[in-house]
Amino acid sequence: MVKKFFMIFCFFLICVSMPIPLYAQAKTAESKIMAYYFHTTFRCHSCSQIEKYSQDAIESNFKDLIDRDIVAFKSINVDKPENKHFIKDYKLYTKSLILSRVKDGQEVESKNLTQIWQKARNKDRFYKYVIDEMNQFLQER
Repeated sequence: MVKKFFMIFCFFLICVSMPIPLYAQAKTAESKIMAYYFHTTFRCHSCSQIEKYSQDAIESNFKDLIDRDIVAFKSINVDKPENKHFIKDYKLYTKSLILSRVKDGQEVESKNLTQIWQKARNKDRFYKYVIDEMNQFLQER
């Protein structure tokens, strides 16, 4: 009996001491984070790779938040007439990954992840950068 109690107690201690991922700690119930990848109709290999890396980094690391409709990824072609306003809205000058915080249907904050081009040749560094930026963005309240 003592042995069973000891095992249950140890299991409880292990569970309590496990770190909670940063994104799980975020107070996100009242907002949504959109990750937009902006591109043009013509895309080189690097542009397509950056889109693929961006989408995969977000969708594979924030799946639970995507399932709860707190995070979403969307690719947008700014050459389409209905999307041209994004060039001015975000001061876009190249293909870009933008994080956008939306509350009550209105964008309240955005961040251009400007280092995606510098990190595009190294998948691990790229993923780490996007994941770290997303975690930080989720924490900022």
